[in-house]
Amino acid sequence: MFFKRFIHLFSAIIFVSLFLEACSNKGCTDKNAVNFSVVADKDDGSCEFCNSAILQIGQDSVFVTDNNSSSSHYLEVVAKFIVTQKKLKYNYSSCGDDACSITYTVENLSDQDFDLNYDLHFSGNNMFFSIDNFITIAANETYDSIEIPASSISGNPCGSFFPGSLGVYTNSSIVYH
Repeated sequence: MFFKRFIHLFSAIIFVSLFLEACSNKGCTDKNAVNFSVVADKDDGSCEFCNSAILQIGQDSVFVTDNNSSSSHYLEVVAKFIVTQKKLKYNYSSCGDDACSITYTVENLSDQDFDLNYDLHFSGNNMFFSIDNFITIAANETYDSIEIPASSISGNPCGSFFPGSLGVYTNSSIVYH
C-alpha cells in the first residue's frame, strides 16, 4: 500500500512540475533589450541589445598654400584639411535610423599660430557642400572634428564621396601671430 501511495504521489509531483513548466512563458525578460517581452516570465537567453558602430565611408584631403606675396610663408603649404564621411550604423532597425555625417580637421603645418578664414567645398555626382568658417589654430596643432551642418549639404551625405572635387579657398590673407 505504501508503495502504491508513493507511486501516485510521485506521479502527481511530476505531473504538476511538467504542467507548471509548460505554463511558463519563455522569452526575453530584460527591459533594456529591443525584444523585451512583457509576457515572458522565464528568460530564455534570446535578449538582443542595441549596438552601433561608426564606419568611415569616404575620406579626402586638400592642402592650403599661402599665396600672399608679403607673407613670411609665401608659397608654403601651411594647412591640411582632411574631410571624412562617416556612417552611424545600428545592429537593429528598432534601435534607430542609420545616419551619415561629414566632418573635417584642419592641421596647421607651419611653425606659427594663425587665423584662417576659408571656404571649404566639395562637388561630386551625388553631393555638394560649401562651408565658410574662421578658425585660430596653434602652430603644428590640429583643429579636430568640425562637423559640416546638414543644412550645408545638398544631396545624400551617405552618397558616394568619390569621384568628386574637394577644395579650400582662403577668403582673406592668413594672419600669423
